[in-house]
Amino acid sequence: MSRTLSWVVNAGLLVLCCFLVANTANTVFASLLTRNATVAFVLGSVLCAGPVFVGHLAPSSEFVQSLSLERQLRDFNMGIIPLTGLAYFLSLTVLFLIAAVKSLQVRRLR
Repeated sequence: MSRTLSWVVNAGLLVLCCFLVANTANTVFASLLTRNATVAFVLGSVLCAGPVFVGHLAPSSEFVQSLSLERQLRDFNMGIIPLTGLAYFLSLTVLFLIAAVKSLQVRRLR
């Protein structure tokens, strides 16, 4: 295997792990919002699909495009591991973990 192909594979595995961690936090938050498993599944699916389709909402807006998953994956597909892409997935993970903790705190107070 050539060195270039090795970097592309490693970058792909890294972004896959980051995406899985972010979506796990996302679905944990979704499951805390409801007691019904079916509703939690649908809500988690919608929240996971958000970054995929956000770029199609306003194609002319640079800010909205920067939030899209397609834009974040562009460098990873070339074998480059950008800090902005890692920060994107880390911020998604932290955002949904904070939301999950707040949801648990509200549930505990009830």
